[in-house]
Amino acid sequence: MKAGRHSKAGTTFSHEKRSVTVSVAMIVTNNPLGCAAGAQMFGAGGNVIDAAIASLLALPVVESMIVGVFGAGISTIRRADGSRY
Repeated sequence: MKAGRHSKAGTTFSHEKRSVTVSVAMIVTNNPLGCAAGAQMFGAGGNVIDAAIASLLALPVVESMIVGVFGAGISTIRRADGSRY
């Protein structure tokens, strides 16, 4: 790996993007704990909107330096019939 900021910090890692196929729902955030909050909500019987809100509320806690309570965000809801909101 090319010497860069990660090696200077003493932390080296590889990054790989993989495609994902799902049949029920997908939860994607910039932190795994945000995804976990959404997955728990969905698993407890909530719908995808509930899961999105749970993820949204978890992010300011786990990444307060990046995501604030008053931060901006974009969401896209695509239903099975193809309609988008």
